[in-house]
Amino acid sequence: MNTPKGMPEMGKVSKIENPSLTSAKQVYEQERLAAENKRLKRTIDERLADLRKINKEVIEYKTYLISAVVFIVFEAVLIAVLMLH
Repeated sequence: MNTPKGMPEMGKVSKIENPSLTSAKQVYEQERLAAENKRLKRTIDERLADLRKINKEVIEYKTYLISAVVFIVFEAVLIAVLMLH
């Protein structure tokens, strides 16, 4: 059944919303999204700070490990040299 453009079809109820209600919904949704965005940003910042702390500790332990390996190699070379003499 053809209906004129802009007219609802028979049996269908057109939904008319109050423009101020629509804008209030949009404002509410924007505020909700802004609050969620702020919460997610805070969570990301906290996790990033944790990762930076862990990275600093890893670098520190890596330095200790390299120092220990160099010391062990030096001791092994020194023992080998002393054994040959």
